[in-house]
Amino acid sequence: MQSGFVDELLSEFRKNDLKPGSICVEITETYLMENYQLMISKLNILKSAGFSIHLDDFGTGYSSMLYLKELPIDVIKTDKEFIKNLASDDASRVIEAEIIKMAKSLHLQVISEGVESPIQVEYLEKFGADYIQGYIVSPAVPFDKAIAMVQNGVKVEGTKGGKE
Repeated sequence: MQSGFVDELLSEFRKNDLKPGSICVEITETYLMENYQLMISKLNILKSAGFSIHLDDFGTGYSSMLYLKELPIDVIKTDKEFIKNLASDDASRVIEAEIIKMAKSLHLQVISEGVESPIQVEYLEKFGADYIQGYIVSPAVPFDKAIAMVQNGVKVEGTKGGKE
């Protein structure tokens, strides 16, 4: 929303000769609602320039299905509140599974946030989540360690074959 931000971001993207899809912009539903039409316009500009657009915390806040139709998004990130009780709560499992199914039908990828246990990973694999994010992968780390993790891979305990 900051004046000139999109132009500055596009300038840096081009100056550094980055590949389309190499940078994602993440927006939360709550922030989106502050100026919906202007946000759609700015996101469309970024999308057409090769940025990937992620809608964070999907399923909380305002959660309108209209977003999935109108926004130029590539990925939805399901909120950790749905993940934390996957092992013990039928409603959480149904909601997460249906969000993933709907996203797939709309050709969107899904990142499930807040994953901490092998049983959660098992459910998310079964439901078809594309990616997981959470302590089962790693807590937040400094930049240099993140680079090493990307270069060397990360074992996720409890997955089939100890996925990297």
